[in-house]
Amino acid sequence: MMLPFQAAVVREHKGEHLVSSECEASNLKNTILNISGGGLNFRSKLEFLTGDLLKMVLTVPLLMPRTVCIYGKVVKSDKTPKGNYKVRVTFSGITERVRDIIIGFIIKHERDVLRSTQLRDSMRFTDVSIVRLSEGTDLPFQIYIPDKDGPRFLFDSGLTYDGLAKEYFEERGISKVYVQEDDLPNLEMYLEKVRGVKIELFNHEDKKSFKEYSFRKRQLHCIGRRVLLPRTEIMFNLYKIEHYNYSLFIEGSPSTPVMLDENVPSMPVDFFVRFKEIPLYLEYLKTLPEDAAPLALKERACVVMHDVLDNFTNSSKIISGMEVAQEIVAQLQKAPDSFYRMLTYDAVDFYPYVHAVDVAVLSARTALALSFSKDDVAALTIGALFHDFGFGSINDEIVNKQGRLSDAEEEVFKTHVIEGAALLEHNKEFPKKSLAALLHHHESLAGNGYPDALSGNEISAFGRITAIADSYDQLTTQQPFRTRMKPAQALSVMTKDAAKYDPMILAVFIKLIAQQIK
Repeated sequence: MMLPFQAAVVREHKGEHLVSSECEASNLKNTILNISGGGLNFRSKLEFLTGDLLKMVLTVPLLMPRTVCIYGKVVKSDKTPKGNYKVRVTFSGITERVRDIIIGFIIKHERDVLRSTQLRDSMRFTDVSIVRLSEGTDLPFQIYIPDKDGPRFLFDSGLTYDGLAKEYFEERGISKVYVQEDDLPNLEMYLEKVRGVKIELFNHEDKKSFKEYSFRKRQLHCIGRRVLLPRTEIMFNLYKIEHYNYSLFIEGSPSTPVMLDENVPSMPVDFFVRFKEIPLYLEYLKTLPEDAAPLALKERACVVMHDVLDNFTNSSKIISGMEVAQEIVAQLQKAPDSFYRMLTYDAVDFYPYVHAVDVAVLSARTALALSFSKDDVAALTIGALFHDFGFGSINDEIVNKQGRLSDAEEEVFKTHVIEGAALLEHNKEFPKKSLAALLHHHESLAGNGYPDALSGNEISAFGRITAIADSYDQLTTQQPFRTRMKPAQALSVMTKDAAKYDPMILAVFIKLIAQQIK
């Protein structure tokens, strides 16, 4: 399999007692290798002759990269028309441990390629002419090439596009490559960096800007900046969105971790990771100190709910959401006042999965303050976490619209209540009791809510609590058409509109928030 590795290859002058081992990396460069359990092929600008003994240091790109030192003998070396060399090497003195590392990676990579191939029909791609790639640069996106059955996976991200890689493409007649939609932010930033291609700035008055922003928003996952602790290391790329325009902020990877400085947590921007790097982000959360446990749980819950809302027909994702709701309840039972640390009060835009977790945390804490039974707190928290589950059936451009909805869009938006409940009531695992939070969170005690214009005692307790939590989080979340309110302002607005809410529950809710903002 042809893959980008970090490697260094030199002639070895010793001829005896050379045994492969794990080692420290030094002066490694990205290169294209074809590796197997018995040897490897590689392209080189240097000439290696048949019979040469080589020392090869390479980093095997597993989740936690392993650097190994391997010895081998050149069995074939051919010069290419461009003056480079194709070299075939058989391993010599390879230990079982190092072989296991290599075989383990090969198996993992084959699985990744198989999964990528299976998902290909549902993927969306854009094509990029080879002439737009700049020699001497690393390509921060996966590469697919044309095939009779559609785009076929070729390289993972990280390939250095040098003369060797260019020759590789030319030999195979590859004039363009494909990049899948998850990697479009990386592609655009790469082109901007090496070719001067400018990304159009967000324009509030332009429908195309809204559409493009909504699309790009789907490709990234928003993370809470408060978990980006100074002097901690990240092994993933960190993106930011500022004034609705995004950019790569920090380039990190497992092989080149980056230490965060003091300013990151206080920057007035939203930070993001790519979907494919979420596993690295989750590993980062595990490294946080014990006192950051509520924040780490909140972030894990957001990852789960983003997955749920993107795969709303997947039963296993729904079960994952229910499990994380139970974790939220357990955390608040153990440390009730930690609820306020788990809220997102500093985001610069609205993200449905973040909102879902905020509403679940607020609802659970309110239910605990009202001395609900353990089972009822759990059922309410699950319902509150899924209260906007119906968003999955609505066009993203409506959910993410950076402006007020038209009357027609508003009517479509309102269907999320019925659609969400209808999808979940057929799920055998989802508690029927929890559906009340979904169905009633937009009802009003005054009788002017939706979908059923219920009033007074017709509205369930779960619905009354979730309605208050939902309204508060909406008011304290920044949106393009409305500046977020401070907690005290939001509570004041809700008090003035008290006819909508259960007065006893609202009083308890206000007390909980007021105790935290003194």
